[in-house]
Amino acid sequence: MGLCAEIQNLSVSFHGRKAVSGINAALPSDGITVLIGRSGSGKTTFLRALNRLNETFEGYEGSGSIRLLLGGEMKDICSSGTLNLTELRRKVGMVFQTPNPLPLSIRRNIMLPLELMLGSGGSEADEKMETALKTTGLWNEVRDRLDTPANRLSGGQQQRLCLARALALEPEMLLLDEPTASLDKRSAEQIEDHLLFLKDRYSIVMVSHSVRQALKLGSYFVLLKNGTVAASFFKEELPEGKDAEKALTDLL
Repeated sequence: MGLCAEIQNLSVSFHGRKAVSGINAALPSDGITVLIGRSGSGKTTFLRALNRLNETFEGYEGSGSIRLLLGGEMKDICSSGTLNLTELRRKVGMVFQTPNPLPLSIRRNIMLPLELMLGSGGSEADEKMETALKTTGLWNEVRDRLDTPANRLSGGQQQRLCLARALALEPEMLLLDEPTASLDKRSAEQIEDHLLFLKDRYSIVMVSHSVRQALKLGSYFVLLKNGTVAASFFKEELPEGKDAEKALTDLL
C-alpha cells in the first residue's frame, strides 16, 4: 500500500509549550486516516502540520520532516524551494471544525478563491464551481440562489460549501478537523456520506472525537496521547461489530 505522508520526529510548541513531540508516522494513501485521542493530545496540531498552518500562530516553533505525496512523488514540504505556502495549502485543502464561509454570496465563496489561486474565470470557473457543489450534494439546493449570502445557509450546508470551496481548488489531499462537531445529526451524516464518497478520489486525514464516526469512516487510525503517537493500526486489526467500538474506546 502506498503512502500519502511520512512524518519524522515532528515537534511543535507554542510559546515554549510542547503541543506534539517526536511524532513519527506513515499514513496510507488509500482510505481515510483518522487521528484519535483525548482533548489536548495533539491531534489538531498534528493535522495542521500537514499544510504548515501551525506556522501562522503566534509563538510557533517546530522541527522535523514531513513528506507528502504531491504530483505523484513524495515531497518534503518543510524544505525551502519545494512548494510555496500558497500552493501547498491549495494542494492540501483543509476544512475546519466550525463552518467558515466568506462573508460573500454562495457563488463568490467559490469563485473568489478560484480567481485568486488558480486564475480561473468565466465558463471554466463556472464549471469548477458546479462540479464542486455537485460533489458535496449542494448544487440542487443552491443552484437558484447562488447570489444570496452564504451565511443564510444552514450549518450543514455551510460546511458542505466550505468543503466544495476546498475541492474546487483541485487539491490532492484533504485535511478535516472534526468537520461535523458543530452540526446536528442529520447534517453530520450527510458530511460523513460525502467523505466516504470522496475517499477514493483524495487522500483524507481527519480528526474525530466520535468513536462511532471514526469507525464508520476510518480505515487507518493514529492514536495520540500527550502529544505523541501511542499506537497506529488498520481497521482490520480491530474486533468486529460492537466489540470494535469498545476496543477503540478502551484505547482512548
